[in-house]
Amino acid sequence: MKSVQPVINIVKKTDRMIMNTARNPKLQTAVRLSVKLLLKVFVKIYQTAMNLPVRKMIDTRKSRNVTIAAAVIVILSTLSIFIYDNYFNLTNKEKTVLSELAGDGYAGTPAQLMKQCSGLIDNNELNSAQDIAEAMIKIRRQSAHAYILNAIIELKDDDGDDAVEEIDKGKRVKGFNKVFRKEKRIFLNALKEYLVSEEIDRQMIDCVVYSLNLGKEHVIRQWAYEKPYWLRWNSIRILNETEFKVDMVEVYILDLKYAGSVRVRVRAANKLAEMKDKRAVTALDEVAKRGFADPIVSVAAQSALDQNKK
Repeated sequence: MKSVQPVINIVKKTDRMIMNTARNPKLQTAVRLSVKLLLKVFVKIYQTAMNLPVRKMIDTRKSRNVTIAAAVIVILSTLSIFIYDNYFNLTNKEKTVLSELAGDGYAGTPAQLMKQCSGLIDNNELNSAQDIAEAMIKIRRQSAHAYILNAIIELKDDDGDDAVEEIDKGKRVKGFNKVFRKEKRIFLNALKEYLVSEEIDRQMIDCVVYSLNLGKEHVIRQWAYEKPYWLRWNSIRILNETEFKVDMVEVYILDLKYAGSVRVRVRAANKLAEMKDKRAVTALDEVAKRGFADPIVSVAAQSALDQNKK
């Protein structure tokens, strides 16, 4: 109790302000959920600690009291920071933004609204997600996060230019890199969808490789060997910026087998003819046997086989 007393004194001094604010139902819900979560975390940590061999060293009345007092201070401090960030540390303009969102049916704290926005993106409810993201750009502490979510929305809407613009704006905001790490999975999923659809321009390559440092991501290396044509070649263009060595035999085999364009498949056959690789011979032989089912490409494949034998 001696350890907790300073906290209690502060609470008493600000009692009237806290009680007035606490009448807000949304705040009551937020506080209740926060306390439940923090208590669960503390109980889990305490249970784990009690199962360790060190328990015998600390299992005394004095050590237990110190542990409980420290836990109470941590819980109260964390709860205070949460309340301050979400309710008191907002300008009048930011409070107006939240009120307007609530009027449109998007109620909650800034953190809750960002989570809601991410959920809407996952469900492909892009218009609703963008309503929240564009509004949350005006909330200083959530601005970087909002720009990232906006960029994801633009990618899913096949608008690469706007996505790059949102990233460029977000990079100027403090805390961008930290937030991006949290949303990287969702961003990469949206990027994959975008890369499938069309050939990307230089601006998008620079954004992925240099602005976001995603050029060496393992998942992009995997995309270079997937069936969709533009996903494969867009990924290769990104990887070329990082000097990653792509297995072009595998790439041209995929072109030969799955590309929709006859011209692309004929080119792949010609490229494979230049490569002295057993995998190329096997793939060309398979396509050459298609005959009238794929006449132009099968002839090109047979010609490549003949050239490869010379």
